[in-house]
Amino acid sequence: MSETPPALRPAPHSSQSYFRSPFAPRIHFDEAGAGGGGAAGGSGAGDGGGAAGAGGGAKPWFDGLDAETLGAWDNKGWKKDDPRALVGELHKAWKAAEKFVGVPADQVLKLPKDASDEAGWASVRQRLGMPAEAKDYDFTTIKRADGSAIDQTLADSLRAAMHKAGTPKDAAPEIIKAVVKNMDDAAAATAATRANTLKAERETLTKEWGNNFEFNRLTAMQGAKRLGVDEATVAKLESEIGYAKVMEMFRKIGQGTSEDTFVEAGSSGNPTTLNGAKARISELKSDPEFTKKYLAGSKKEVDEMNALIALANGITA
Repeated sequence: MSETPPALRPAPHSSQSYFRSPFAPRIHFDEAGAGGGGAAGGSGAGDGGGAAGAGGGAKPWFDGLDAETLGAWDNKGWKKDDPRALVGELHKAWKAAEKFVGVPADQVLKLPKDASDEAGWASVRQRLGMPAEAKDYDFTTIKRADGSAIDQTLADSLRAAMHKAGTPKDAAPEIIKAVVKNMDDAAAATAATRANTLKAERETLTKEWGNNFEFNRLTAMQGAKRLGVDEATVAKLESEIGYAKVMEMFRKIGQGTSEDTFVEAGSSGNPTTLNGAKARISELKSDPEFTKKYLAGSKKEVDEMNALIALANGITA
C-alpha cells in the first residue's frame, strides 16, 4: 500500500482536516477563488456604493462655506468647480493685496460709494489737501505785473470756486498765478493797441491843425482846466473816446469866453475885427513872455487869448 503524501496527511488529532507542509508547493486555485470572491464582493460593494452615491447626490467640496465668500467668488468669475484654477485666482488676489499690507491707516483713502455723499467727498478732498474753508486759501504773495495785489473781489470769487471744486491748498497759488498772468497779458495787449491808436490819431490831428497844432493843443488843455479836468483824466478820455475828439472838444471850450471877458479885452486895446484878431494872435504866439504867462494860467493872458480866438472864429459872446 502506498503511503499518503505528506501534503495530504491529516492534521494531528483530526480525521477531517489536513495541514500544509511548509515544504509543499503552493496551489493558488483556492486563493484565486477567494480573491475572485473578494473581487466580486468588492465589485458588488463598489456598484452598491456608486448606486448609493448616485442616489444620495455627492456634496461639492465647497459645501458649508459661507454665502458671502461664495458670492464674492461668483462676482469675480472664479470657477468653484475647478479647485486648481480657484487656488490660482486666490493666489493672484493675495499677491495684489500684499502691496497694501503694512500701509498705515492714515495713508489709506476710502472713497464714498454714493456720488451724492457731499460730506463723504468733502472728507476725501480735505485728506487730499483742500482747506476746511474757502478763506483759508492764501493769495497774499501773488502780485500783478505792476506790483499791486489782485482785486479783493476777484480773490474771494476764486477762493469760493476753488473750494467748491476741492482744489488742494498748495495747488491754488499756481492756478491764481496763471489767472493773473492772463489778465496782465490781456491788459498789456489792450494798452499796446490803445497806444498805437492814439499815435495814429495824433498824427492825423497834427496834419489837420498844421502850424496851429501846438497853439490849439494848449487851448484845449486850457479848456480842460477851466472845467476842472486834470491831465490824467484827459488821457483816460483820449483812450476811451479818441484823441482827436477829446482835443477838439476841449479846444472849443478853451476858445469860449464870457461877455464880460470879451468886453474887458476890447477895452484894453485888443482888436475888434476878425483879421485884427488873427494878426494879434500871431503876434502873441511869437511873444515868449506872453506864452510863458499863458501856459502858467495867468488870467489876464488867458482871457485876452480866449477873446481873440473867439473873435477870430466868429464868436461874439
